[in-house]
Amino acid sequence: MCEQDVLYSCGACGYHLNLSSSQRLLLSINRKVLRKRSISFLSIDESRFKQLDKFVCAPYVRANGSIGLHKLRTRLLCGSCGKEIGHTHSNDRASFEQTDSSDSSSASGTSEHRRFCIKIKALQPILDP
Repeated sequence: MCEQDVLYSCGACGYHLNLSSSQRLLLSINRKVLRKRSISFLSIDESRFKQLDKFVCAPYVRANGSIGLHKLRTRLLCGSCGKEIGHTHSNDRASFEQTDSSDSSSASGTSEHRRFCIKIKALQPILDP
């Protein structure tokens, strides 16, 4: 059963989110994840989600160990019912400046550097007949 790829849908309405267990970030499955009750994904089908951007002004530690103050956090909502499925955020200042600009072409380039945190309780596996 571990070798089989599992697909997920929205836990509230059953909308297919095109999330696959093969896209999970396996290193993120640890005690912290179990405490937060979320799974990180490397990529998602962004067309299946509604996204709401939120600017957060709070100190945080960047991946390189330096301290940052501003970060853009995006809530991921089900494309059908609007229930919150998870979030994504970018700690990279360059990607924040790109999303802050009026150039809409930069949005596609930032998804490669983001981690998508999906709530476990917001998902349900799709059962094949």
